Amino acid sequence: LLGFAPFFFYRSLLGGVDVAWRAVHPRMPINPRLVEYPIQLPPGLPQVFMANIVSLLPGTLSAELSARLLRVHVLSSRGDVVPELEALERRIAGVFGVSLPARGGM
Repeated sequence: LLGFAPFFFYRSLLGGVDVAWRAVHPRMPINPRLVEYPIQLPPGLPQVFMANIVSLLPGTLSAELSARLLRVHVLSSRGDVVPELEALERRIAGVFGVSLPARGGM
């Protein structure tokens, strides 16, 4: 958990700066969409923790969590958020001592 704290604070700062920049930018570069992410963490606290932390990634917000799917609202479709979600999921798996299978095709 101590190793997760720096990641948490850094991503919180980036998320806040990103949203603030978009809000004051004259063209408001916002192109919202929903991304469906197949979550591999076990149900319960690990999944809920992930859903809550996702909102710290720049321009993202957890919209819905089901047994094996996390739906994420993103502000911009410029970048691919899936690699960030995969990295976050691996970090959270480490916090909970869970090993995740390798993702195929993502």
